[in-house]
Amino acid sequence: MSELYLCVGDDSPESLVGLLASKGWESRIDGLGNGIPLVAVPEPDERLLFFTAELLRAERLRSAGMFGRRLHSDDLYLAAEWWGRMVVEADLVGQGDVFGGLLEFEKTYDPRNLSIFRVAAGGTGKALNEQIYDIGPIAATRVRATEILADPRRYYGEFAEAEVGGANALYAAGLEAARERGLPEGEVLVGDPTAFGFEVDAGENSIVGWRRKGVIAAEATGFGLGLWDEALRLYATYGQYLDLQDLQLQAEEWSHQGFRYGVAVILKGLQDPPVVIPTGAVFQQPSMGSPMQTLGIAQPAHVMVAAGATVPLVLPAYCLNPSFSPPSGPVAPTPLLAPAVSGSQGAVWDGIRRRYRGHE
Repeated sequence: MSELYLCVGDDSPESLVGLLASKGWESRIDGLGNGIPLVAVPEPDERLLFFTAELLRAERLRSAGMFGRRLHSDDLYLAAEWWGRMVVEADLVGQGDVFGGLLEFEKTYDPRNLSIFRVAAGGTGKALNEQIYDIGPIAATRVRATEILADPRRYYGEFAEAEVGGANALYAAGLEAARERGLPEGEVLVGDPTAFGFEVDAGENSIVGWRRKGVIAAEATGFGLGLWDEALRLYATYGQYLDLQDLQLQAEEWSHQGFRYGVAVILKGLQDPPVVIPTGAVFQQPSMGSPMQTLGIAQPAHVMVAAGATVPLVLPAYCLNPSFSPPSGPVAPTPLLAPAVSGSQGAVWDGIRRRYRGHE
């Protein structure tokens, strides 16, 4: 067992929790150390330790500490005592190797059996996993965001049409990829959907396919599992009942499978089509440039929607933008698919980062 404590800098502890969640780590605000809020993460993995070193180097954290157990409130000061430093309990000091050269050993604090690491002078650090952190080629072009927003159809073609969709998801992916590759603020990468890991669903029974033919209407909302307000609001609009007890049991099962988010969908049949929502079906944010995450369906659904009927669905989903905010509100179906999504949310985000850095 181990516990990582992060002493916040200028950011609020809530924003740090949100940043960690966007990258796949569960955390909590866990009291004060020397009067400064601390965020705790149980069982930190190597990727998080490297990220902690990056945050210290960028002065996004005042300090950090890793201990073999959860600290008593009287000991929280240990994570905040040495500014600009990472303190590591001696039994865990071997894990200091994962700092990738960003931190270096400075001294020990014998009264508490701690080793103290400081930011390495001048070094840029060597990443843990070359495939994740090195930059390779990507089939996309750098474009100013202002140019795209002024004329989305020029860059995304029919995906920018309201009855089709997909442009907002592609823009979000291009923005994420630009950030991952260290491009200047205000630049977005533009390319074919395949450059960002998407395929186009050519199936006749997709939501978008039926919607373009005027056979079906659809409305959807995204949410974090356990945060049901948006789903309840959508269902109430259409006079539908959402059994929270049953849904909570289902959500617990989804959580055990590594899912963290969901999509609530309302399908209205104008005729009576069969509707297929495959794994990886992409639901985008309603506005281009939204800071909230695109969603990819984690488990497929096949339903018949009778003419005049309203069919409600709640499906687990993956978030497809690691650095964006969690979804909470309307989303829209698109013809895009993210076929590679599988496993835990963290695994999906790792795969996205590898792709955006030019590694399949």
